[in-house]
Amino acid sequence: MHTMKIYTTYFANLRHLPASVTPICIALYPPKGTVIAKYPALAPTPDILREYKASAGMDEKDRQARYIKRYYQEVLSRLSPRQVIADLKQLSQNQDIALVCFEKSQDFCHRHLALSW
Repeated sequence: MHTMKIYTTYFANLRHLPASVTPICIALYPPKGTVIAKYPALAPTPDILREYKASAGMDEKDRQARYIKRYYQEVLSRLSPRQVIADLKQLSQNQDIALVCFEKSQDFCHRHLALSW
């Protein structure tokens, strides 16, 4: 039995993803024309995203801490990890997956929070 591996990547890097890895969008607003599986339950809420963008001039650590707190409280705490894994397995037909969003690999992004969760 295959144990599904979960990776992360960003939209601009999709062309480098191995064919054996199924990309799954967890962005709130995916780019137009992007045709990949979507799992909106892991996306940040519009309000979380709006607040983060509006706080661009603030201290980055405080900004990220607020985002993380809200993402865990308002998104992840309402989900069952087992159900999410089951859903992702079904979406990928039991193949390895990559959670996809916009930020580059080294940048702050909720997909890293979702992966560690």
